[in-house]
Amino acid sequence: MTSSPIECGIGYLHVLLIDDHIIFRRGLRQVLLAKFPDLAIVEVGTAQEGLDALGQQKFDLVFLDLNLPDKPGIQFLKEVNGLGYTVPIIVLSVFSEKEFGIRVLQAHGASYLRKDCSNEELYRCVQVVCGGQKHVSDTLGEQLAESVAGGLDALGPYHSLSNREIEILHLFAMGNKPMEIANLLSLSVKTVSSHRTRLLEKLNLRTTAELIRYAIKSELYDNSQ
Repeated sequence: MTSSPIECGIGYLHVLLIDDHIIFRRGLRQVLLAKFPDLAIVEVGTAQEGLDALGQQKFDLVFLDLNLPDKPGIQFLKEVNGLGYTVPIIVLSVFSEKEFGIRVLQAHGASYLRKDCSNEELYRCVQVVCGGQKHVSDTLGEQLAESVAGGLDALGPYHSLSNREIEILHLFAMGNKPMEIANLLSLSVKTVSSHRTRLLEKLNLRTTAELIRYAIKSELYDNSQ
């Protein structure tokens, strides 16, 4: 896209949209351009394409979906941070804030919003994040208060999972077999099986089918995609 970027408090704004659904990306583009008509936007559909884009040009803001086809969004956040990129990342997802919001902030995300948020909240989030601050929605603020008051146990068993366990839970929920997960994460099948066993123990479940149902019921995975 060749249009001029728009000034947004801290300078000119170039935006990267990372979501595997073209229709959603186009909708988000329209919503953003309605408020910021000169925005410079690049769209990609996978985490790897997002990493490639970040390596090719400088962005001022990234919008990220958590449920990407090649790797979980949380893992993308970790990799971006590990590579030394400081671009603020707003996560927009169908998943519940109660399970993912704090995880996103811990992984150096700038904000977490559900995809059904209002345009006004989205615009407010952009302005706050472009001003160099974290944006916390009312719902996520309540979760943060609970975590301070009662610790992670007050937020449910999901928050006891490691980042690797979260990756594997998501990949199982997406229908991947242990061998496929091992190949995707460069692990042995034995290691994947060990993580699966720990997932079952931590979540008090018995089978892989129950893991998948847990992920869907808790809105940790959107099986409609």
